[in-house]
Amino acid sequence: MTKHTPEPWDLMKHGVIYGGPLQQYANGSSRSQIAMSTGADFMAPGEQDANARRIVACVNACAGIDTGGLEQMPKTNEPIVTRIQRLTVQRDELLHAAREALAVIDRIKPDGNGSGTQVRLAAAIEKATA
Repeated sequence: MTKHTPEPWDLMKHGVIYGGPLQQYANGSSRSQIAMSTGADFMAPGEQDANARRIVACVNACAGIDTGGLEQMPKTNEPIVTRIQRLTVQRDELLHAAREALAVIDRIKPDGNGSGTQVRLAAAIEKATA
């Protein structure tokens, strides 16, 4: 499968979306046009430009995420920002529980040597907070 033009993408006037390797044109321009957002009679004033801005913002926000992975994401009405916030809360709760578990283990075995669980748990906490 062909890869898409790498990010970042940017927006010019009149809904022109560009990005990728720079190319020199006869008129002196050095932008690579990817697409152009066009309007329709039913659109409110400024909606065409808002759509082009959103396309560019979404592409840049998804930089580094495989397109196939994006296509396989569950279709849901829950905004991605809400999902990220929910996952962040879950991560923080798990991290808190891991710290509490390590504190209990440390009280049981205060010298800290010989317990693979202590070492692995401490390493996991360190990695999560790095």
